[in-house]
Amino acid sequence: MIGIYATPDAAYAAAETQAALFASWPQLATVASDGAVLPELPFIGDGARPAWDDLLIVLFGAAPLPAALHGPIQREIDNARREKRASRVLPVSTLDGHRRPPAPMEAVFALHCPEPYNAAGARLARRVGALLALWLRGDDRKVFVSHRQADGQAVAIQITDYLQKHGYDAWRDEERLDGGDVVQDEIERTIAQANLLLLLDTPRAGESEWVAREIDAAIAGFVPIVSVVLRPTGATGSAAEPSVYGAKELRNVRIEADTDAAGVVEPLTDARLADLLAGVEHALSSLLRSQMDLASKVEQTFRDFGFDWQALDAQRFLYAGAKQENEWTFNRFLSHCSSLPPTHLWSVQALRRYRPEGGDPSRHAFNHRLFIYDEQPVPDPTLKRLARDHEAYRDPILRLLHTSRLAAFLSKYQ
Repeated sequence: MIGIYATPDAAYAAAETQAALFASWPQLATVASDGAVLPELPFIGDGARPAWDDLLIVLFGAAPLPAALHGPIQREIDNARREKRASRVLPVSTLDGHRRPPAPMEAVFALHCPEPYNAAGARLARRVGALLALWLRGDDRKVFVSHRQADGQAVAIQITDYLQKHGYDAWRDEERLDGGDVVQDEIERTIAQANLLLLLDTPRAGESEWVAREIDAAIAGFVPIVSVVLRPTGATGSAAEPSVYGAKELRNVRIEADTDAAGVVEPLTDARLADLLAGVEHALSSLLRSQMDLASKVEQTFRDFGFDWQALDAQRFLYAGAKQENEWTFNRFLSHCSSLPPTHLWSVQALRRYRPEGGDPSRHAFNHRLFIYDEQPVPDPTLKRLARDHEAYRDPILRLLHTSRLAAFLSKYQ
């Protein structure tokens, strides 16, 4: 649930903000209040742990937040600090001269959105989509910046600082040296902390074993990857293409960047940094939209054929569909809805290993494990590897299905 609260001098923006969010995210429930009472949200006030789609947007002008609202908002901020997660409060300034949030939100990054119905409203909707996409992975907004030091260290420092100033918990590995020993356990521990791996694809990034291992660790851990392709202005041919193997499967943001005589990428202008942030947030929003649309489409197909539907692990889009065939027989399918290239290979392995929590042995029994994909097609080489692994493991209950084939498959169980 997304709640929208507006201070009295920002009340004009509440309905417009709600409309802007609905235009971009009709699947997400929103509730708005411009009075002295916060929208009724389970995680505000009572201390309940927020779900991945919970967020409170506070629109503010020059007026202070009403005293009655300090306590509930402060408790969410305190709970987040105690639980070592990002607070689910997003302050939004509506006046040019008042961009610092009122108490108790002074330390929380505020987005500026004076006119929710125009480009600023689209930026707010994009930020909401980016945050929710990161929270699919966990409770924070941690971004690990992967880069090749030989030609990308300076720009990596700049981009990391820029992300931090805009409310993201961004960091990079400051200790490793290109050409040094690659410690796989160390890399996996580092990537496991991230909600997103931001790959800076500089011209020589493809030569780095560290970068390659960081990408592999992200894929293995279901960590989304967004690639920022940094290339000189006017670059054409192979010089303009991504340098990292398999980058065509990643969500790419292309940014023109200057290089010095040694080929090192120079720091970006403010305008290009803004374009980079917009591109990354757009990519995250697209990722969220693809996952939500796919899960919704799959659920509706199951229900159309008379199956119950249960979320087993919403963050990894793992679900169970069950249907009673007769007095003695039940059909139960484990489904993974995947639109996160290039994690398909690891998704299938996780699907095989998945065991729901609980002592009831029937919870572990499935007629089939369904790996369901849509939107961006799985590349042919990946499909061939999936099929080869399927045959090698001789898994009789695994099925790889595009959503267009799901109805025909379920029709066998009518």
